[in-house]
Formats: sequence, structure tokens, C-alpha cells
Amino acid sequence: MKIKRSVFCLAFIFAILAGELVAQMPNFFTPLPKPAPAKTAPPVVEPVGGSVPAQMPVEGAVKELATTLYDPSMDNHLVAPAAGDEIGLFGLSIGKVEEVLRANGAKNYSYAFGKYSRMYLATYFVTVYFDRDRRVGGFSIEPKPPYKTIEPDARKFFMDLFMKGCDLSCFEANIGSSRLEIKYKP
Repeated sequence: MKIKRSVFCLAFIFAILAGELVAQMPNFFTPLPKPAPAKTAPPVVEPVGGSVPAQMPVEGAVKELATTLYDPSMDNHLVAPAAGDEIGLFGLSIGKVEEVLRANGAKNYSYAFGKYSRMYLATYFVTVYFDRDRRVGGFSIEPKPPYKTIEPDARKFFMDLFMKGCDLSCFEANIGSSRLEIKYKP
């Protein structure tokens, strides 16, 4: 008798829990609500007597608003040399720098729109940082695991590739045995 009662209690508790779980599950068989009809812009009425600036179309207003909004996730607060004042590869567009790296044997590794481009060349990760205008403002070199150091010849190769004999006075450099990082500082 006690076994039947305990089995009944367990079944009852399971039914309650299953009912709560089923209530939380989404119902895929109900139709989705229909979207609201698109709103159109009000017609522009020209005054008879004087001239009034024409109203901006809705698409233009949305496009202008999208270009003026600041998105902190797309900004890494990096400053690159101005266009026309390039120093080595610094200040060039990220596309041109990636082409130069590919010409030297680099391959794409990962890409984060608005912040950096990561490639690998031989046994090194090359991370190229760019600013909001997509001009290169810094780079870092790290060895791919299991390697732990950057060889002196590789360090010289990357310095020559990015800097091309530039003066380090306008750059912030972090040169170590396991990382080489150089950023432009105005």
C-alpha cells in the first residue's frame, strides 16, 4: 500500500513539473502576428508665397542618422595618421595593408569589423588595428602556440614591413621576447 502511494505521489509531482515545463515551451503551431503596414512619409506641401526648404525624404533622414550615431562597440579609440600623411603602412586603408601582408604570405585568421584584422604569417599571429575611418594605426605580432618567442629575424622583418625605416618617436612601442606591439601616437 505504501509503495502504491509513493508511486502515485511521484507521478503526481512529475505531472506538475511536466505541466510547468510544457507551459514554458514556445508554441510553434500558433500563427505569427501580422506586421504592421509600413508608414509612408507625409506629402510635402509647397507654400504659394515664399520659399521654404524642402523636407528631407525618410530614407535620407535614416541614412544620415545612421552615419552620425556613435557606436562605442565599433570604436577602439585608436588614432591613425591622416590621409596623405602615411608613415610606412600606418595611415593606409586596412584593405591595402591586408593586400601587402597577403603578398608576403599571410592568410586570414579572424576579423572584427571596426576594431582589428587578424592574420597569420608562418608561425606568427599578425593583428592589425585600425581606426574608425579604417586606416591602420597599430599592429601586434605574437607567436602561435606552441612557440613562445619572436625570433630576431622575424622582428626585423615585421619592423621593416610596417615601418619602412621610420622614426619611432611618433609611435608607442612594446617590444618583448613574446610580443611586438607598435601603435601610432599623435
